[in-house]
Amino acid sequence: MSLRVCVLLPEAYHWFMGCMLSSCKHLTGIEWMQPNTQQEVSSMLQSADVVVSDPVLISSNLDNLSKVKWVHSIWAGVSQVTSSAPFPFILTRHAGSFGILMAEYVIAQIVCRERKLLIAHQNQLQHKWDKTPWSTRQERLLSSLSIEILGVGAIGSKVAEMCKAFGMTVWGLTRTEPTTACPHVDHHRLLEGLPEVLANSDYVCSILPSTPQTAGLLNGDILQNCSKKKSVLINVGRGDVVSEAVLVTAIRHGWLGGAILDVFEQEPLPESSELWSMPEVVITPHISAQCTQECADVFASQLQEFMQGKKLKHTVEWGRGY
Repeated sequence: MSLRVCVLLPEAYHWFMGCMLSSCKHLTGIEWMQPNTQQEVSSMLQSADVVVSDPVLISSNLDNLSKVKWVHSIWAGVSQVTSSAPFPFILTRHAGSFGILMAEYVIAQIVCRERKLLIAHQNQLQHKWDKTPWSTRQERLLSSLSIEILGVGAIGSKVAEMCKAFGMTVWGLTRTEPTTACPHVDHHRLLEGLPEVLANSDYVCSILPSTPQTAGLLNGDILQNCSKKKSVLINVGRGDVVSEAVLVTAIRHGWLGGAILDVFEQEPLPESSELWSMPEVVITPHISAQCTQECADVFASQLQEFMQGKKLKHTVEWGRGY
Protein backbone atom coordinates (compact mmCIF):
# COMPACT_ATOMS: atom_id res chain seq x y z
CA MET A 1 0.00 0.00 0.00
CA SER A 2 1.42 3.39 -1.00
CA LEU A 3 1.97 6.37 1.29
CA ARG A 4 -0.42 9.16 0.37
CA VAL A 5 1.23 12.60 0.47
CA CYS A 6 -0.92 15.69 -0.07
CA VAL A 7 0.82 18.94 -1.05
CA LEU A 8 -1.48 21.84 -0.20
CA LEU A 9 -0.03 25.23 -1.09
CA PRO A 10 -1.29 28.60 -2.37
CA GLU A 11 -1.69 28.75 -6.15
CA ALA A 12 1.37 31.01 -6.46
CA TYR A 13 3.51 28.19 -5.03
CA HIS A 14 2.30 25.36 -7.27
CA TRP A 15 5.75 25.36 -8.88
CA PHE A 16 7.06 23.93 -5.60
CA MET A 17 5.43 20.59 -6.42
CA GLY A 18 8.07 20.12 -9.11
CA CYS A 19 10.79 20.72 -6.54
CA MET A 20 9.20 18.13 -4.24
CA LEU A 21 9.04 15.49 -6.95
CA SER A 22 12.64 16.17 -7.92
CA SER A 23 13.90 15.90 -4.34
CA CYS A 24 11.90 12.73 -3.62
CA LYS A 25 12.51 10.89 -6.92
CA HIS A 26 14.66 8.30 -5.15
CA LEU A 27 11.77 7.33 -2.86
CA THR A 28 9.24 4.72 -3.96
CA GLY A 29 5.76 3.75 -2.82
CA ILE A 30 4.41 7.31 -2.68
CA GLU A 31 1.13 8.57 -4.12
CA TRP A 32 1.33 12.35 -4.58
CA MET A 33 -1.80 14.48 -4.39
CA GLN A 34 -2.24 18.18 -5.14
CA PRO A 35 -5.80 19.55 -4.85
CA ASN A 36 -7.04 22.22 -7.23
CA THR A 37 -10.55 22.81 -5.86
CA GLN A 38 -11.94 23.15 -2.33
CA GLN A 39 -13.80 19.86 -2.77
CA GLU A 40 -10.54 18.15 -3.68
CA VAL A 41 -8.86 19.79 -0.66
CA SER A 42 -11.31 18.16 1.75
CA SER A 43 -11.30 14.72 0.13
CA MET A 44 -7.52 14.54 -0.35
CA LEU A 45 -6.71 15.74 3.16
CA GLN A 46 -9.11 13.23 4.67
CA SER A 47 -7.38 10.39 2.83
CA ALA A 48 -3.77 11.57 3.23
CA ASP A 49 -1.12 10.05 5.48
CA VAL A 50 1.20 13.06 5.16
CA VAL A 51 0.42 16.71 4.44
CA VAL A 52 2.86 19.39 3.26
CA SER A 53 1.47 22.89 3.55
CA ASP A 54 1.87 26.34 5.10
CA PRO A 55 0.55 27.21 8.59
CA VAL A 56 -2.30 29.37 7.30
CA LEU A 57 -3.75 26.58 5.15
CA ILE A 58 -3.07 23.98 7.84
CA SER A 59 -4.94 25.97 10.48
CA SER A 60 -7.93 26.53 8.19
CA ASN A 61 -8.20 22.81 7.40
CA LEU A 62 -7.63 21.21 10.80
CA ASP A 63 -11.05 19.54 10.71
CA ASN A 64 -9.92 17.53 7.68
CA LEU A 65 -6.74 16.22 9.31
CA SER A 66 -8.18 13.67 11.73
CA LYS A 67 -6.53 10.71 9.96
CA VAL A 68 -3.25 12.39 9.02
CA LYS A 69 -0.14 11.00 10.71
CA TRP A 70 2.30 13.81 9.94
CA VAL A 71 1.95 17.46 8.88
CA HIS A 72 5.01 19.33 7.63
CA SER A 73 5.04 23.15 7.44
CA ILE A 74 7.18 24.75 4.76
CA TRP A 75 7.48 27.80 7.04
CA ALA A 76 9.72 28.05 10.09
CA GLY A 77 6.95 29.64 12.19
CA VAL A 78 3.81 27.64 12.98
CA SER A 79 1.97 29.83 15.51
CA GLN A 80 -1.21 29.77 13.41
CA VAL A 81 -1.39 26.02 14.04
CA THR A 82 -0.12 25.76 17.62
CA SER A 83 -2.56 28.42 18.81
CA SER A 84 -5.24 25.70 18.52
CA ALA A 85 -5.62 22.68 20.78
CA PRO A 86 -3.01 19.93 20.21
CA PHE A 87 -3.80 17.43 17.47
CA PRO A 88 -2.65 13.79 17.41
CA PHE A 89 -0.55 14.14 14.27
CA ILE A 90 3.18 14.90 14.30
CA LEU A 91 3.85 18.53 13.35
CA THR A 92 7.23 19.53 11.94
CA ARG A 93 8.45 22.88 10.69
CA HIS A 94 11.00 23.79 8.06
CA ALA A 95 14.54 24.41 9.24
CA GLY A 96 17.90 24.38 7.56
CA SER A 97 17.86 26.76 4.59
CA PHE A 98 16.16 29.92 5.84
CA GLY A 99 19.16 31.02 7.91
CA ILE A 100 21.37 32.04 5.00
CA LEU A 101 18.46 33.70 3.18
CA MET A 102 17.52 35.80 6.19
CA ALA A 103 21.15 36.61 6.95
CA GLU A 104 21.61 37.92 3.42
CA TYR A 105 18.43 39.98 3.78
CA VAL A 106 19.69 41.54 7.03
CA ILE A 107 23.10 42.40 5.60
CA ALA A 108 21.56 43.77 2.40
CA GLN A 109 19.26 46.07 4.36
CA ILE A 110 22.05 47.32 6.61
CA VAL A 111 24.34 48.06 3.65
CA CYS A 112 21.46 49.72 1.78
CA ARG A 113 20.75 51.99 4.74
CA GLU A 114 24.35 52.80 5.65
CA ARG A 115 25.24 53.63 2.04
CA LYS A 116 21.92 55.51 1.48
CA LEU A 117 21.19 53.49 -1.64
CA LEU A 118 17.44 54.17 -1.45
CA ILE A 119 18.18 57.91 -1.57
CA ALA A 120 20.40 57.35 -4.60
CA HIS A 121 17.59 55.44 -6.32
CA GLN A 122 15.06 58.19 -5.57
CA ASN A 123 17.47 60.76 -6.99
CA GLN A 124 17.92 58.63 -10.10
CA LEU A 125 14.17 58.53 -10.69
CA GLN A 126 14.21 62.35 -10.55
CA HIS A 127 17.28 62.62 -12.84
CA LYS A 128 18.96 64.36 -9.91
CA TRP A 129 22.73 64.47 -9.26
CA ASP A 130 23.10 65.38 -5.59
CA LYS A 131 25.95 64.38 -3.26
CA THR A 132 24.57 66.27 -0.27
CA PRO A 133 23.21 63.23 1.63
CA TRP A 134 26.68 61.66 1.55
CA SER A 135 28.59 64.75 2.66
CA THR A 136 26.62 65.66 5.78
CA ARG A 137 27.78 62.70 7.86
CA GLN A 138 30.87 60.52 7.93
CA GLU A 139 30.20 57.08 6.48
CA ARG A 140 30.08 54.25 9.01
CA LEU A 141 31.89 51.00 8.27
CA LEU A 142 29.97 47.86 9.14
CA SER A 143 32.91 46.89 11.33
CA SER A 144 32.18 49.91 13.52
CA LEU A 145 28.56 48.88 14.13
CA SER A 146 26.92 46.69 16.74
CA ILE A 147 23.87 44.51 16.24
CA GLU A 148 21.58 42.85 18.75
CA ILE A 149 20.04 39.55 17.67
CA LEU A 150 16.87 38.68 19.54
CA GLY A 151 16.64 34.91 19.28
CA VAL A 152 19.94 33.13 18.64
CA GLY A 153 18.58 29.84 17.37
CA ALA A 154 19.53 28.19 14.07
CA ILE A 155 18.52 31.23 12.00
CA GLY A 156 19.83 33.78 14.49
CA SER A 157 23.18 32.00 14.62
CA LYS A 158 23.50 32.24 10.83
CA VAL A 159 22.68 35.97 10.96
CA ALA A 160 25.29 36.37 13.71
CA GLU A 161 27.86 34.53 11.62
CA MET A 162 27.37 36.77 8.61
CA CYS A 163 27.35 39.96 10.68
CA LYS A 164 30.56 38.84 12.37
CA ALA A 165 32.12 38.19 8.96
CA PHE A 166 31.71 41.94 8.29
CA GLY A 167 33.36 42.76 11.61
CA MET A 168 30.24 43.84 13.46
CA THR A 169 29.98 43.53 17.25
CA VAL A 170 27.25 40.99 17.90
CA TRP A 171 25.02 40.90 20.96
CA GLY A 172 22.76 37.90 21.41
CA LEU A 173 19.66 37.59 23.56
CA THR A 174 17.87 34.35 24.39
CA ARG A 175 15.09 33.31 26.75
CA THR A 176 17.15 30.51 28.33
CA GLU A 177 20.84 29.82 28.73
CA PRO A 178 22.04 28.05 25.56
CA THR A 179 23.56 24.59 25.97
CA THR A 180 26.22 25.55 23.40
CA ALA A 181 27.37 29.15 23.03
CA CYS A 182 27.21 30.63 19.53
CA PRO A 183 30.84 31.35 18.55
CA HIS A 184 29.79 34.43 16.55
CA VAL A 185 28.17 36.25 19.49
CA ASP A 186 30.44 38.61 21.43
CA HIS A 187 28.03 39.39 24.28
CA HIS A 188 25.20 37.13 25.41
CA ARG A 189 22.33 38.15 27.66
CA LEU A 190 19.06 36.61 28.86
CA LEU A 191 15.70 38.43 28.63
CA GLU A 192 16.31 40.48 31.77
CA GLY A 193 19.29 42.04 29.99
CA LEU A 194 17.14 43.46 27.17
CA PRO A 195 17.44 47.13 28.25
CA GLU A 196 21.24 46.84 28.29
CA VAL A 197 21.55 45.32 24.83
CA LEU A 198 19.08 47.80 23.31
CA ALA A 199 21.19 50.66 24.66
CA ASN A 200 24.35 49.24 23.06
CA SER A 201 23.11 48.32 19.58
CA ASP A 202 23.10 50.28 16.32
CA TYR A 203 20.76 47.66 14.88
CA VAL A 204 18.28 45.44 16.72
CA CYS A 205 17.30 42.35 14.73
CA SER A 206 14.35 40.28 15.95
CA ILE A 207 14.18 36.67 14.78
CA LEU A 208 11.92 35.59 17.61
CA PRO A 209 9.11 33.09 17.04
CA SER A 210 5.56 33.90 18.06
CA THR A 211 5.00 32.47 21.54
CA PRO A 212 3.21 33.68 24.69
CA GLN A 213 6.65 34.65 26.05
CA THR A 214 7.70 36.74 23.03
CA ALA A 215 4.41 38.41 22.06
CA GLY A 216 4.63 42.11 22.91
CA LEU A 217 8.22 41.82 24.14
CA LEU A 218 9.10 45.22 22.64
CA ASN A 219 5.86 46.96 23.62
CA GLY A 220 5.51 49.61 26.30
CA ASP A 221 8.47 51.98 26.58
CA ILE A 222 11.27 49.38 26.42
CA LEU A 223 12.43 50.84 23.06
CA GLN A 224 13.27 54.09 24.84
CA ASN A 225 16.52 52.32 25.70
CA CYS A 226 17.44 52.69 22.01
CA SER A 227 17.50 56.50 22.27
CA LYS A 228 21.25 56.69 22.91
CA LYS A 229 22.24 55.11 19.58
CA LYS A 230 19.03 55.77 17.67
CA SER A 231 18.95 52.05 16.91
CA VAL A 232 17.28 50.72 13.77
CA LEU A 233 14.88 47.83 14.34
CA ILE A 234 14.94 44.96 11.84
CA ASN A 235 12.06 42.51 12.26
CA VAL A 236 12.25 39.27 10.29
CA GLY A 237 10.81 37.08 13.03
CA ARG A 238 7.15 37.56 13.90
CA GLY A 239 5.06 40.72 13.81
CA ASP A 240 3.51 40.34 17.25
CA VAL A 241 6.80 41.03 19.05
CA VAL A 242 5.92 44.74 18.82
CA SER A 243 2.70 46.58 18.01
CA GLU A 244 2.36 49.01 15.13
CA ALA A 245 1.35 51.77 17.56
CA VAL A 246 4.54 51.28 19.60
CA LEU A 247 6.68 51.35 16.44
CA VAL A 248 5.12 54.61 15.29
CA THR A 249 5.60 56.16 18.73
CA ALA A 250 9.21 54.98 19.03
CA ILE A 251 10.14 56.49 15.66
CA ARG A 252 8.29 59.76 16.20
CA HIS A 253 9.84 60.22 19.65
CA GLY A 254 13.31 59.50 18.30
CA TRP A 255 13.81 56.33 20.31
CA LEU A 256 14.42 54.43 17.07
CA GLY A 257 16.35 55.83 14.14
CA GLY A 258 14.20 53.76 11.81
CA ALA A 259 12.73 50.35 11.16
CA ILE A 260 13.16 47.66 8.51
CA LEU A 261 10.05 45.52 8.66
CA ASP A 262 9.33 42.24 6.89
CA VAL A 263 6.64 41.00 9.31
CA PHE A 264 3.67 42.71 10.91
CA GLU A 265 0.90 42.29 13.45
CA GLN A 266 -1.57 42.14 10.60
CA GLU A 267 -0.63 40.78 7.18
CA PRO A 268 -1.05 42.07 4.58
CA LEU A 269 -0.22 45.41 6.16
CA PRO A 270 -3.38 47.55 5.76
CA GLU A 271 -3.17 50.43 3.28
CA SER A 272 -4.24 52.73 6.13
CA SER A 273 -1.15 51.92 8.21
CA GLU A 274 0.94 54.95 9.15
CA LEU A 275 4.09 52.90 8.59
CA TRP A 276 3.74 53.14 4.79
CA SER A 277 4.31 56.90 4.76
CA MET A 278 7.09 57.13 7.35
CA PRO A 279 10.41 57.92 5.59
CA GLU A 280 12.38 56.15 8.32
CA VAL A 281 10.66 52.85 7.58
CA VAL A 282 11.44 50.21 4.94
CA ILE A 283 8.65 47.69 4.29
CA THR A 284 8.90 44.33 2.54
CA PRO A 285 5.99 41.85 2.24
CA HIS A 286 7.28 38.94 4.38
CA ILE A 287 9.87 37.83 1.83
CA SER A 288 13.11 37.68 3.84
CA ALA A 289 13.08 33.89 3.38
CA GLN A 290 11.19 32.10 0.64
CA CYS A 291 10.78 28.49 -0.50
CA THR A 292 13.72 27.12 -2.45
CA GLN A 293 14.82 23.74 -3.76
CA GLU A 294 16.56 23.31 -0.40
CA CYS A 295 13.16 23.40 1.33
CA ALA A 296 12.07 20.44 -0.79
CA ASP A 297 15.37 18.66 -0.04
CA VAL A 298 14.77 19.08 3.70
CA PHE A 299 11.31 17.55 3.37
CA ALA A 300 12.63 14.67 1.25
CA SER A 301 15.14 13.81 3.97
CA GLN A 302 12.37 13.95 6.58
CA LEU A 303 10.06 11.83 4.42
CA GLN A 304 12.69 9.12 4.09
CA GLU A 305 13.12 9.10 7.89
CA PHE A 306 9.34 8.87 8.33
CA MET A 307 9.08 5.92 5.95
CA GLN A 308 11.80 4.16 7.93
CA GLY A 309 9.97 4.73 11.19
CA LYS A 310 12.62 7.06 12.59
CA LYS A 311 12.07 10.08 14.83
CA LEU A 312 11.62 13.28 12.82
CA LYS A 313 13.76 16.37 13.25
CA HIS A 314 12.31 19.83 13.92
CA THR A 315 9.21 18.42 15.62
CA VAL A 316 7.08 21.18 17.11
CA GLU A 317 6.20 21.18 20.79
CA TRP A 318 2.62 22.46 20.96
CA GLY A 319 3.09 24.04 24.38
CA ARG A 320 6.16 26.03 23.31
CA GLY A 321 4.83 26.94 19.89
CA TYR A 322 8.00 25.94 18.01
